[in-house]
Amino acid sequence: MTGNGTQDKGDEAAQEFQARIDQASKQINDELADIRLQLLELRNDLALRAASAKERVAGELKAAAARVRQEGQKNEDTEAVQRMSDLADRLDATAAYLDEHSLEEIGDEVTLKAQANVWQVVGIAFLIGLILGFLLGSGKRR
Repeated sequence: MTGNGTQDKGDEAAQEFQARIDQASKQINDELADIRLQLLELRNDLALRAASAKERVAGELKAAAARVRQEGQKNEDTEAVQRMSDLADRLDATAAYLDEHSLEEIGDEVTLKAQANVWQVVGIAFLIGLILGFLLGSGKRR
């Protein structure tokens, strides 16, 4: 009987341990489901904000192009007027590109161009890092 009692206690302990594991597993799964939902909401919110920002940038580019054209009409130097017109055309083309392409398409295109010009991207990143380091470093030295 002593062996049987020990076995029963061992079975009870194993069942209790399994119940605790099941409860912990359910809790973890519930928390993961909440996290997944929060991440989905965050992703949707970021997508909406990014789309809104893209639209604002396109609108600002169009407005800048109009201002450049307006200022160009006031200028008497034909070469300056031509350069301003070219700049306005590029601003309009950039705004049209933003209007016509989704963020995913833009991201894919940037990735392809970056992959095709890796050293150029590395060089630009290096220069930006140097400039930021200089700007941030000069503030610390004062």
